[in-house]
Amino acid sequence: MASSRHEFRLFEAEDLDIKRHLGGGGFGSVSLAIDKKTRYEVAVKELHDVSVEAEVIMKEARKMWKVITCPNLVHIMGITENPTDTSIGIVMEFLEYGDLFNFNRKFMMHDDCMARKTKMIYEIALGMNFLHNQNPPLIHRDLKLENVFVGQGLIVKIGDLGLALSAETLRSMQKKSKVGVSGTFTHFPPEAWSSSKAIPDKFWDIFTFAITVFELVSGENPWPEHGDSALVSVWVKGGERPDEDVIPTSVPSAIVELIKKCWAQEPSDRLHFHGRLITIL
Repeated sequence: MASSRHEFRLFEAEDLDIKRHLGGGGFGSVSLAIDKKTRYEVAVKELHDVSVEAEVIMKEARKMWKVITCPNLVHIMGITENPTDTSIGIVMEFLEYGDLFNFNRKFMMHDDCMARKTKMIYEIALGMNFLHNQNPPLIHRDLKLENVFVGQGLIVKIGDLGLALSAETLRSMQKKSKVGVSGTFTHFPPEAWSSSKAIPDKFWDIFTFAITVFELVSGENPWPEHGDSALVSVWVKGGERPDEDVIPTSVPSAIVELIKKCWAQEPSDRLHFHGRLITIL
């Protein structure tokens, strides 16, 4: 259901019938709920212990509701202050096939799925391109397979947009010491490890896109299971990247080259979503 068809809402606690827990991440947990007014299924992202004020989240979520017209982005429907009496939450459309991390491992671990994966990579790039072409650009900060969702027709949509902020907002919050390194450490670019006050930008998102594509086509975690943040920091700052040898030979060389160009050590050397990256796909 597209958010453009409905007004942005402040959901009261009694508006939502929480059905079950769907998952969680660094920024909070996600639950499936029924919107009692419309009877639609919705996803509720509850934000826990974030360094962003509720007013900022409300402002940014409303902005996202207005600008998101791209079919490859999960639509935001509104805000709820106490979905389960614990935190502020972002109310979004619900994608029936879940996140791409689990979908990939359950249904697409075969060589004949490469055409489908290529289409999904293209759709992720389109969604990110849309975000980055807003004025000012919107920075996702935590692109990964767990934050990409699969809907009807197996179209993929980038989600977890509740904490996607404009570059302008991020800079302003940085000055007030309200935001530092955010996201998932296995996907951090080299510059993220240079300072605890690193500010996510377009180049940050492009690097996380590369790690996300690597995970999708290889079916492997980007770093060994025993890897921790300290080790990953040393590896990435030193120029190491996930093992390309685990990528199946069925993966087109153009996709492998795309990954390598997007995780370049120097941010300025990475591809842009609006340039050659799209044409390669």
